[in-house]
Amino acid sequence: MEKARIEISEERKVLFARLKEKYNPEGSKLRKYQLHLVETLKEFDSFCRKHEIVYYLAYGTLLGAVRHKGFIPWDDDADIWMDRENYSKLEMLTQGEYHRLSKNVYMSYGIRPMLWSSPYADIDIFVLDSSPTNKTLVRVKNLMVKILYALVKCRGRIDNHSFGKFKPYFLLTPIAVFASTESWKNKYKKSAMLFTKKGDMIDWLQSYTNVPSYIDYLFPNDENLWTPIEAEFDGEKFLTPKGYDQILRIIYGDYMQVPDESHIHVHGIVENIKI
Repeated sequence: MEKARIEISEERKVLFARLKEKYNPEGSKLRKYQLHLVETLKEFDSFCRKHEIVYYLAYGTLLGAVRHKGFIPWDDDADIWMDRENYSKLEMLTQGEYHRLSKNVYMSYGIRPMLWSSPYADIDIFVLDSSPTNKTLVRVKNLMVKILYALVKCRGRIDNHSFGKFKPYFLLTPIAVFASTESWKNKYKKSAMLFTKKGDMIDWLQSYTNVPSYIDYLFPNDENLWTPIEAEFDGEKFLTPKGYDQILRIIYGDYMQVPDESHIHVHGIVENIKI
């Protein structure tokens, strides 16, 4: 398989070493968490290659592979992309007991699919579906996804008697009660799959996401762009899109530019995890 040709200058290596020492030095809580995520990704990668399933590192994880050859020093999560066909195959193969991929790794099929491993790794999976090129149809689809997502959330809160702080989607309560949570989830999934067989654009954030506004990002549905290649990530080899440069520029602009440290955002996921 083709490998990504990514070179890091000596100057950048010095910069990245300084950032690593500040944010995720060896032995730190964050670094231990990152290494556990890598082990989870390795088992996922092994399962996918065995069953000829294509996936890609996504978002900050892809950015880390290209810019740092591993985790962005302050990053504390991992993301994966899969197109609808490959995701459906994964879903079918993991419908057994506990949705198990391996001894330690499982799939979680909630409103957002996740890769999970004990005791503390959660890796989000984002499904790529086709989207229309017509801007009006894009807006219609976006609106449908957002409303149905809100109905899933609202119905789930009703079922769990967990109302908490008022949320705008509670205004949909009179509608939400007319179907079960699972029914709304299915409708949500179908809305995300609209135009899957039509159009020449891939809509990169689709079904089972908790941030439906991101649906506005579109990537060209070019076979060369999405051909899987291998890229180094923390000493391991994982799959990335061949057109990673174009994809990362759509999301981040000048992605090779390391942000000013005053603008670095840390999720804080590891703060509540015992490692």
